[in-house]
This record gives sequence, C-alpha cells and structure tokens, in this order.
Amino acid sequence: MCGLVGFIGEDKLTKQQMDSFIETMKLSSLSRGTDATGILYKKGRRWEVLKKGVSADEFFQNKKVKEDIKGIKSHAIFGHVRHGTGGHEKDNANNHPIIGKRYTVLHNGVVTMNRIHNYKYDGETDTEILVSHLDTFGLKKGLGNISGSASLIIMENKTKKIYLWRTVNPLDVIWDKQNNLLILISDKNLYDNMYAYKDLGGLKLKGQSRDDLFTGETKAQILYEIDLKKRLLKEIEKVEPKRYSYVRYNNHSYGWNKNEYRDNTKVKVRSKKKDMSFEAFLNEDDKKEKSKDKQKDLFNLYD
Repeated sequence: MCGLVGFIGEDKLTKQQMDSFIETMKLSSLSRGTDATGILYKKGRRWEVLKKGVSADEFFQNKKVKEDIKGIKSHAIFGHVRHGTGGHEKDNANNHPIIGKRYTVLHNGVVTMNRIHNYKYDGETDTEILVSHLDTFGLKKGLGNISGSASLIIMENKTKKIYLWRTVNPLDVIWDKQNNLLILISDKNLYDNMYAYKDLGGLKLKGQSRDDLFTGETKAQILYEIDLKKRLLKEIEKVEPKRYSYVRYNNHSYGWNKNEYRDNTKVKVRSKKKDMSFEAFLNEDDKKEKSKDKQKDLFNLYD
C-alpha cells in the first residue's frame, strides 16, 4: 500500500511547516512505501508536480527538488509515497501524482478496471486506468466505475479544485490548532509517530496536548471538496463504487456486501472533548451559540 500526506496552512507555508511536511513524508515512506515519491504543489500561479522513483529521504535530498520547493508560494502541498504493485518505478509515468487530461490523482490502494479504448496510456499502473475513467466519464461517474480499494486526493486540472474520496482505505484528517495546520494522512499509526517527536522538522510540539489536536477520518464513499482558504472539508455527495473487495488493515476487516459498508473497527473520539464536532473545536469560544446543525460531526472519529 502507498501513503498520502497533505499540509494546508492559513497562508503561505512557512519554512518550519515545509520542513515538517518533509519529515512527515519521510516517516510515511518508512511504513508505506520507498519505491517512489511525488508531490503536488503550487508555485506562483501554477500547480506543479515533482516525482521520482526513489524513497522520500532520497527525494528531498535531490538538488533539483531542493531548489524547486524553495520557490513554493502556496498554503497547500500534497505528497505520495509509493509501494509499487504494478509498473516499474524507474519509469516516472508509473509514479504519483498521475497527471491525466482532466484530473491529477494521488492514490492509495489497488483497483481492477478495464482500459478505455483509444485512451493514450503512458504507464502501466492501475491508477492511470482509474484516471482514464475520470477523464472520460467525469468525476462522479468515473469514481462509480471503481472496482477495488482506494483513497484518493484528486485535483481537477482546469478549476484547480481539490477533492477527497475513499472506499476501504483510510484517509485521516488532523487539525493541528497549535501550528495552525490542516493535515491529511493515510496511515492511522503515523499520527502517534508524528506527535511523539518534540520537534518535527522545526514545528515545536513540546507540551502539545491531544486537546490541541482534532483527529478524524473521512467517511467512506463520500466525495469531499477541500476549501483551501478556510481549510475545511465540504461534503458533496455519496458516490458508490461499482464493486468492492474485502481487505484487512491493522487486524480489522473492511468491506461491503450488497452495497452495505461493514467496518469492524471500534469508533471512538480521540480527543478528551468527546462530543465536540469539528466546527465546535475550531470555535471553542462560541460553542454556547452553536445550533444543532452546526454541532453535526463532519467526521467519524476513532480512538
């Protein structure tokens, strides 16, 4: 399986925040894949992709990568570390992000989908076939054609809108209030590793309590759009994929039967504030004024 990481700040990411992103990518690479590394980021007015068939540690030591990320003037960056399941990593067309005609995709999981006749494929990965369905049929119908497992970060090339969607593969959200960051991460275990460090790439975490962090996971089959300016996730609609396979992750079984999602994982609130929604967490001072609608949880929280 591969790993996904995303950092979204209030303004241009600081050097400390970029260093933290790099360290998080390196940690993710150790557990999720060392075959290849890639990033999607904004440089000036353009979104750029950098990727190489090397581990995250080697990737961020590369001279060209170092030079390019110095010029990042963005409050958002998304990364992928790859454990290859098809398509050699030395052919960069097989590495993520995969750039399609209409969509650019970072994918964790494995899908089995039919190739589309007359679509020009550059690589040999299942992810590129997934992208070809998005390009051909559009976002919602393309996701509906998925057979297999996936957690996805998707950019629409024309509008630059960022979407999230998943089946059985995890995609967690961390709101780091102390460092003013919204973090996306695909490995639940990495959460504890990240915040075991007192200094993660320049972000001072000493004294950081779990009350400073709101953690949750995106809902399976729900298409989200990320509001990059407000750093919030907006639920668009439920999109059911075509077919599912049972998988095991951290000794828990996941899957669907007759379009019914089953997850044996215990679901609990990680924060001590057990009944606090995402919005309420961000607005503690105003929590007495929150309506019932605004108190609605945006995520299923886990322990």
